[in-house]
Amino acid sequence: MNTNKIRIVAAIAVILVWMGTVMTLIQRDPVVSAQDGKIVADTIAPLLHYQGRLNNPTTGQPVADGSYTMVFRLYTAPSGGAALWTEARDVAVRDGLFSTVLGDVTPLDQSVFNGQTLWLGVKVGSDEEARPRQQLLPVAYALSLVPGATIQGNSNSAALNLSNTGGGAALHAGGPVVIDGDLTVDGAISSPMMPIASGYVEWGGGLITGSGNVSSEWDENAAVYWITIAGHAYDVHDYVTVVTLMSDCPVDRTHVWGEDGKLVVYFYEHDTNGYLRRSNCNFQFITFKQ
Repeated sequence: MNTNKIRIVAAIAVILVWMGTVMTLIQRDPVVSAQDGKIVADTIAPLLHYQGRLNNPTTGQPVADGSYTMVFRLYTAPSGGAALWTEARDVAVRDGLFSTVLGDVTPLDQSVFNGQTLWLGVKVGSDEEARPRQQLLPVAYALSLVPGATIQGNSNSAALNLSNTGGGAALHAGGPVVIDGDLTVDGAISSPMMPIASGYVEWGGGLITGSGNVSSEWDENAAVYWITIAGHAYDVHDYVTVVTLMSDCPVDRTHVWGEDGKLVVYFYEHDTNGYLRRSNCNFQFITFKQ
């Protein structure tokens, strides 16, 4: 028993020096198809493929064929610390060689692979965990996906394409999003509602300040403000506009309407006889698309 223990521990120490570990995601029962030159696959399971060899340290010969109980652990340090993940499994060994998949007994939490450095510890049978632990190294192209990495292209096509044919989102950002270039949206912007236009209109219809897609004019005959929002055909059923008076105007009522694809704003005030008449005033507005 002691001889066997020394042989296995020493052999593991040897193989961990040269044995490469590649972080490979493996899909169970994969369904893969080609579409427009792209490989499309179903959602993959977070699994790691691991293989190595157990040798007799004295003779250099492979250990006896059989099933060996192995315990695999992931750490954030080369020594010490608590394991982030542990899995025990029986692994078949033949001619000293073994190959196994990690994560199908104890599921791997993908949040562990967030760019932090990880080390793999291996324990065989009743022996202590082999030393040193082995650092997990990603394949070369996976380095472009670690946090802080830059994906840069040099073509007329997008440098990165994301799609999801299911019911979920293709991309979820858990924090602020910074866009240094132009933003093109082919679909609708869903809730929470985002403003599509805003402006500060002076009483004569001129735009004092506002978003770049807005223009305004005062219609003296109809006593209304016509506001054009580029790229949008304003309709009261699809848009919401909030109007705020910006000066001491004797306005009693504010109305918002849509006509000919434009936003129409007009005000009413009481004259000296108590009758309502249309009026003009300085105001701010902000428009949302429902």
